[in-house]
Amino acid sequence: MKKVLIALLLAGFIGSGVFSLVPLTNAQTDGGPPSQCTMSRNTGLTNCPLKGVACPFDSATSPCGICCLMNALYTITDWVFIVTIAIVMLFVILGAFTFVTSAGDPEKTKSGRLYITYAAIGLAIGLLARAVPGIVRMVIGVQG
Repeated sequence: MKKVLIALLLAGFIGSGVFSLVPLTNAQTDGGPPSQCTMSRNTGLTNCPLKGVACPFDSATSPCGICCLMNALYTITDWVFIVTIAIVMLFVILGAFTFVTSAGDPEKTKSGRLYITYAAIGLAIGLLARAVPGIVRMVIGVQG
């Protein structure tokens, strides 16, 4: 059981490392600081460009720093949610399989229930990841 948990944690760390390599903004190729970001989603903030539109940092009409920050935050929390749900599904399947194949063995039955309990905790953490952008919007005082 410990080997399975270690393997799942290792796969999660490797997966999250791979996802962090995905660029969140379009940086300049000359090595300088980025001059704009392209919105990959609608953030719901007023004065922010819509999905697919570039937001230049020197624009006086839109707060592109906040828009790009929220865009990146939404992207990160979306990936965290997807990975968490995938791991939750694996734990539910593993717990159900352990529970069904326990053949009345109290130790295996307890193990299956623990897997499903851990999956429920993981689901709660995944749902909290979806709430992070709203909390950040509240903390920095940005209206939708």
